[in-house]
Amino acid sequence: MAPTAQKLLAEALALPADERAELIESLVRSLDEGDQLDDPDRARLHDALHRSEQQFRDGEGIPAEVVLDRLRQR
Repeated sequence: MAPTAQKLLAEALALPADERAELIESLVRSLDEGDQLDDPDRARLHDALHRSEQQFRDGEGIPAEVVLDRLRQR
C-alpha cells in the first residue's frame, strides 16, 4: 500500500464506526461507477457465471490449451 493510502487508512480507522461505514459505502460506490449493466443484464451475467462454475465443477471445462489455441486462431 502506498504511503498516502496508509496515512488515509490510519485516519479512517480513527473515525467513529458510523463515519467509517459511510466512507466504505462511498468507496465501494466509486468502484462501481464503471459498471454500465442494468439489473436484468447483471442477473444474466451472474447466472452465466454460476452455470460456468457448475460446469467446471462437473468436469465439463475446456482445457486451457484448447482455449488458447482458439484465441490464437482469431
